[in-house]
Amino acid sequence: MVTIELKDLLLYSKHGIFEGEPVLAAPFEVSVILNYQEDPESVFFQLSETIDYAAVFEIVKVQMDIPTPLLEQVALRISIKLKETYPQILESVVSIYKLNPPVRQFEGKLGIRLHKTYSN
Repeated sequence: MVTIELKDLLLYSKHGIFEGEPVLAAPFEVSVILNYQEDPESVFFQLSETIDYAAVFEIVKVQMDIPTPLLEQVALRISIKLKETYPQILESVVSIYKLNPPVRQFEGKLGIRLHKTYSN
Protein backbone atom coordinates (compact mmCIF):
# COMPACT_ATOMS: atom_id res chain seq x y z
CA MET A 1 0.00 0.00 0.00
CA VAL A 2 1.29 3.44 -0.93
CA THR A 3 0.15 6.68 0.71
CA ILE A 4 0.41 10.06 -0.99
CA GLU A 5 -0.06 13.10 1.27
CA LEU A 6 -0.43 16.79 0.63
CA LYS A 7 -0.50 18.43 4.01
CA ASP A 8 -1.56 21.87 5.25
CA LEU A 9 -1.92 23.56 1.85
CA LEU A 10 -2.75 27.24 2.30
CA LEU A 11 -5.35 28.41 -0.23
CA TYR A 12 -7.59 31.48 -0.37
CA SER A 13 -11.19 30.77 -1.29
CA LYS A 14 -14.74 32.12 -1.06
CA HIS A 15 -16.61 29.42 0.85
CA GLY A 16 -19.27 29.88 3.48
CA ILE A 17 -22.85 30.78 4.28
CA PHE A 18 -22.28 33.84 6.45
CA GLU A 19 -22.45 37.42 5.21
CA GLY A 20 -19.39 38.38 3.19
CA GLU A 21 -17.94 34.86 2.94
CA PRO A 22 -18.98 34.25 -0.68
CA VAL A 23 -17.44 37.62 -1.61
CA LEU A 24 -14.14 37.88 0.27
CA ALA A 25 -11.43 35.26 -0.17
CA ALA A 26 -10.39 33.83 3.19
CA PRO A 27 -7.56 31.47 4.14
CA PHE A 28 -8.22 27.73 4.20
CA GLU A 29 -5.94 24.85 5.09
CA VAL A 30 -6.39 21.70 2.99
CA SER A 31 -4.84 18.27 3.44
CA VAL A 32 -5.26 15.20 1.24
CA ILE A 33 -4.32 11.59 1.96
CA LEU A 34 -4.60 9.01 -0.82
CA ASN A 35 -3.96 5.28 -0.45
CA TYR A 36 -3.55 2.89 -3.34
CA GLN A 37 -2.17 -0.59 -3.90
CA GLU A 38 0.94 -0.41 -6.01
CA ASP A 39 1.53 -2.75 -8.91
CA PRO A 40 3.74 -5.62 -7.65
CA GLU A 41 5.97 -5.02 -10.69
CA SER A 42 6.49 -1.31 -9.87
CA VAL A 43 10.00 -0.11 -9.27
CA PHE A 44 8.90 3.56 -9.05
CA PHE A 45 11.24 4.91 -11.71
CA GLN A 46 8.42 6.61 -13.63
CA LEU A 47 5.73 9.05 -12.55
CA SER A 48 3.19 6.86 -14.34
CA GLU A 49 3.77 4.20 -11.65
CA THR A 50 2.36 6.39 -8.90
CA ILE A 51 0.00 9.32 -8.26
CA ASP A 52 1.34 12.70 -9.34
CA TYR A 53 1.10 14.95 -6.29
CA ALA A 54 1.47 18.06 -8.48
CA ALA A 55 -1.63 16.99 -10.41
CA VAL A 56 -3.42 16.31 -7.10
CA PHE A 57 -2.53 19.85 -6.00
CA GLU A 58 -3.99 21.26 -9.24
CA ILE A 59 -7.25 19.34 -8.69
CA VAL A 60 -7.48 20.71 -5.15
CA LYS A 61 -6.80 24.29 -6.34
CA VAL A 62 -9.43 24.13 -9.10
CA GLN A 63 -12.11 22.80 -6.75
CA MET A 64 -11.22 25.28 -4.01
CA ASP A 65 -11.62 28.13 -6.52
CA ILE A 66 -15.33 27.34 -6.95
CA PRO A 67 -17.29 29.36 -4.33
CA THR A 68 -19.41 26.91 -2.34
CA PRO A 69 -21.58 27.34 0.77
CA LEU A 70 -20.51 24.14 2.55
CA LEU A 71 -17.00 22.72 2.93
CA GLU A 72 -18.43 19.19 2.80
CA GLN A 73 -19.45 19.80 -0.82
CA VAL A 74 -15.96 21.07 -1.70
CA ALA A 75 -14.33 17.99 -0.11
CA LEU A 76 -16.74 15.70 -1.96
CA ARG A 77 -15.93 17.34 -5.31
CA ILE A 78 -12.20 16.97 -4.63
CA SER A 79 -12.65 13.29 -3.71
CA ILE A 80 -14.74 12.55 -6.80
CA LYS A 81 -12.31 14.28 -9.16
CA LEU A 82 -9.32 12.50 -7.61
CA LYS A 83 -11.00 9.10 -7.98
CA GLU A 84 -11.95 9.87 -11.60
CA THR A 85 -8.35 10.88 -12.34
CA TYR A 86 -6.72 8.05 -10.39
CA PRO A 87 -9.02 5.01 -10.37
CA GLN A 88 -6.43 3.01 -8.40
CA ILE A 89 -7.25 5.02 -5.26
CA LEU A 90 -8.62 2.75 -2.53
CA GLU A 91 -9.05 5.38 0.16
CA SER A 92 -9.06 9.16 0.30
CA VAL A 93 -9.22 11.63 3.15
CA VAL A 94 -9.79 15.31 2.42
CA SER A 95 -9.63 17.84 5.26
CA ILE A 96 -10.56 21.49 4.86
CA TYR A 97 -10.17 24.01 7.67
CA LYS A 98 -11.38 27.60 7.76
CA LEU A 99 -8.54 29.51 9.44
CA ASN A 100 -10.47 32.68 10.27
CA PRO A 101 -14.06 31.58 10.83
CA PRO A 102 -16.64 34.35 11.35
CA VAL A 103 -17.54 33.15 14.83
CA ARG A 104 -17.44 35.72 17.61
CA GLN A 105 -14.72 35.22 20.20
CA PHE A 106 -13.50 32.04 18.50
CA GLU A 107 -9.79 31.37 18.32
CA GLY A 108 -8.61 28.40 16.30
CA LYS A 109 -9.78 26.80 13.10
CA LEU A 110 -12.99 25.05 12.08
CA GLY A 111 -13.25 22.39 9.45
CA ILE A 112 -14.38 19.08 8.08
CA ARG A 113 -12.82 15.78 7.11
CA LEU A 114 -14.30 13.52 4.42
CA HIS A 115 -13.08 9.91 4.43
CA LYS A 116 -13.98 7.74 1.43
CA THR A 117 -13.15 4.09 0.84
CA TYR A 118 -13.47 2.35 -2.52
CA SER A 119 -13.46 -1.24 -3.65
CA ASN A 120 -11.80 -1.45 -7.03
